[in-house]
Amino acid sequence: MEGSNHPITRTMPDGDTYQTRRLSDGRTFEVLKNFPSAEQFAADVAPGEVSWAELIYFWLATIS
Repeated sequence: MEGSNHPITRTMPDGDTYQTRRLSDGRTFEVLKNFPSAEQFAADVAPGEVSWAELIYFWLATIS
């Protein structure tokens, strides 16, 4: 995903994506990270009006 600070390391058949994170003590964890578009978010989560803001590494959605 453009703008993400970690690469996608795995994608599931249903479209879920994961990133691998390494802690300072060397342990690694796989973290679920999905990057929906404003349209996909509205269709999946919010049937009402959605206000959407794209930031560098985050997005914000407000549902009215």
